[in-house]
Amino acid sequence: PEDSIGVAPINTSTDKFDCFVNKKTELSNRAVFEGITEDAQEYAAIYPYYWETSIWDNTVYLTLDPVQTYVEGSFDQDAFPMLARTSDTDEGFLKFLNLCGILEINLKGEEKIESITFSSDNNVSGLFSVDLDYELYPALQEG
Repeated sequence: PEDSIGVAPINTSTDKFDCFVNKKTELSNRAVFEGITEDAQEYAAIYPYYWETSIWDNTVYLTLDPVQTYVEGSFDQDAFPMLARTSDTDEGFLKFLNLCGILEINLKGEEKIESITFSSDNNVSGLFSVDLDYELYPALQEG
């Protein structure tokens, strides 16, 4: 499966995530991502990799697209970012935590649905940030 994550050192002069690509070709509950980034004590990783995601001053910045693509039997993975943080670089394992939730809508009938619009009192798309000093779970903040 073609999949990629972004990996970046925390608290260094870099402001970008480097792309790590899944090298496994068979379906599995584990992935092996390979790539190159600079040496550091701690790393942040974002799934899926997107070149515009950045990191600065212990904060990750990402953009949530206002349009999500329907995927039969699943969801648009680009609309469901996850974040991992580790200082356990010897083992190389990353535990990703969800940054968003999933809204499941079950529809019945024969009508063809062209689009579904979701609205909220808060922004659900655009630029967001995540402070990497979270205790249990990371949280998206606007801007």
